[in-house]
Parts: sequence; C-alpha cells; structure tokens
Amino acid sequence: MKALVLFILLGAYLTATAQQNERESLFNGKNLSGWMVQCQQQDSNKTFWIIDESTILM
Repeated sequence: MKALVLFILLGAYLTATAQQNERESLFNGKNLSGWMVQCQQQDSNKTFWIIDESTILM
C-alpha cells in the first residue's frame, strides 16, 4: 500500500515538473513581434504599447 501511494505521488510530481518546462515565453524582451492588437477600426493606426528597457509600457 505504501508503495502505491509513493508511486502516485512520484507520478504527480513528475507530471507537474514536465508541465513547468513546457511554458512558452510571451515576450522576447526586444519587440512585440508576433503580437496582434484587436481593436476598433478607427483605432487601428494608434500605438497601444511601446518597449523601453525590455519592459512593455502602455
């Protein structure tokens, strides 16, 4: 019985660890390439965000 509980806990730990390693970065620290703004047509030429010192600013 103890071995079964240990096996289940080990499986849960390994699953959680694997999920943490699969995260995808949303911001590369340089630019907003790959980002898309969905806005009203009259706002399509506006700048919503800028990058300053690897930070996204509004």
